[in-house]
Amino acid sequence: MPPDAISNETIQAIASLWKLVAAIAFLLVVIFLKEPLQQAVMKIRNFRFKKGESELSMETGPEEVERETSPAKEKKQEPPELIPTEEPTLTEDMPPPKPSDLLFEMWESFDGGKFEEAEQAFERLQKAESDSVSRGRNQALYYWLMYKNGRDTNAIQKLEDLAKQEEGGAQTLYWVAICHEHSRSYTKAIDAYRRALTGNISTADRLRYTVGLAKCYVAMGNIEKGLKVLTTALTQVTGPEESAELYRTIADIYEKRGNSTLRAITLQKLLESVPEDTVALFSASYAQSEANLSCLCVVNYSTLLGFNPAHNSGLNNLGVECDALGLPIKSISYYKRASEYGETLAMSNLAYHYMRQGFELEAQELLDKARKEDAPHRNVGQAMSALADKKAEENKAWDKIITEGMKQKEFFWAYADAYFLPSDQEQPFVGRWSSPTGKVFIISQENDVLTAQWETEHEGEKFEGTVHNLAVEIKYQRKKGLGLSLSTSGWSAAKEGFAYLSQDGSRIHIHTSEKQTTFFLELNRLEVDTAEPGGN
Repeated sequence: MPPDAISNETIQAIASLWKLVAAIAFLLVVIFLKEPLQQAVMKIRNFRFKKGESELSMETGPEEVERETSPAKEKKQEPPELIPTEEPTLTEDMPPPKPSDLLFEMWESFDGGKFEEAEQAFERLQKAESDSVSRGRNQALYYWLMYKNGRDTNAIQKLEDLAKQEEGGAQTLYWVAICHEHSRSYTKAIDAYRRALTGNISTADRLRYTVGLAKCYVAMGNIEKGLKVLTTALTQVTGPEESAELYRTIADIYEKRGNSTLRAITLQKLLESVPEDTVALFSASYAQSEANLSCLCVVNYSTLLGFNPAHNSGLNNLGVECDALGLPIKSISYYKRASEYGETLAMSNLAYHYMRQGFELEAQELLDKARKEDAPHRNVGQAMSALADKKAEENKAWDKIITEGMKQKEFFWAYADAYFLPSDQEQPFVGRWSSPTGKVFIISQENDVLTAQWETEHEGEKFEGTVHNLAVEIKYQRKKGLGLSLSTSGWSAAKEGFAYLSQDGSRIHIHTSEKQTTFFLELNRLEVDTAEPGGN
């Protein structure tokens, strides 16, 4: 059909379909985003951080990291524009606009600063909407947009009045809280959130209001109160997505506090709920690299690449981690793969590697060429053997890293439960505990500070830390005799680690880590003292 034969009905159908899709997208923004309508588009930002001579690629936080695509997809051409450049002229036989169209028109007018048109669209929206509940939601949204744009300083009071007219009024109180947050009146926002949470609300609304409440406490500087709101909510969630959202918010708080270790552990716990989430996998891996949990970091980057082999930032960062772990051949391999997908940072890292070490394939090519010569030097055979040994050594180290990383994965899932879930037990660690080799640790606690120790004249182990629910971040030390006579001894430098109490209170699990070197220890409670302190 020639272009001039397109009827008004066809144009109207296309325009109506476009508006409906846009309106639905807007409604999803209103429902699911914590800061509704404050940003139309969140852009990806890339940062670069040094780790040795190599650089890590960091994408935006857990909620905003985009999935990597292959070069072919990145170069995909946009489809031709099908939307008419001008709105079709309305005729008498056209049906009236739908509420979803008018809702989008209202929002678009506010966004463009066309406030008179926004008001007219709202009036037409209310006339077109027959459902009283939807009319109330439209009204609340309108008041919020008026307040946000400085058009109605009485909007909050109008929202309060509207909430009183509705049964429960929880959803309207949510907009009251949003208005107060916008003006940074966090105490008032907290009050509105608390009132909203007492209403008859859906699970999704309860989660959204809880997260909003916690963030207000954090914004006021009361971080511990915000964390308590979230950890208390963890005992009430029923689904993995809810749990993941709470842990994601907790991780954001620890990031603001600069606590990379607890952020890394929190993101690992998040992955227990959504193990296939590549955004969370990337964020957790990056955080674990910062926290020096290298084995766990490698496991998660490897899992990420299992879901998306073309994740160029993941490939680059795994190359960085392998470099830090002393695995140059594997490091170069990941840099090359990332470079093939256009990751220029990996190209830069690879160039530095070429300057220093590696050259597995290049070395192999040179050795193959040298071996084919008439009288190859005896060192050629030695070099070929050394190259094979080096590759075998790295593969063995890699297998060990993966094994230890899997142990860390299980440990930190349990540790996070012990750390975040509230406990009413008083000093549950105190008592006598036995190691698998019969060493008896005496554990005492003063206020929140725990101390554990076993010691003989020449040997000993001890750790101490601050108790948080059923978990402890510890500093672990060992004592060894010095000299042939073992007449003198001293304590080693403290290693940072973690300990948690099992749910039944019968075992303490302990873990320290330093790159590829990991240490796990399990202590069992002595109900009846059958071993002597300091036993071997």
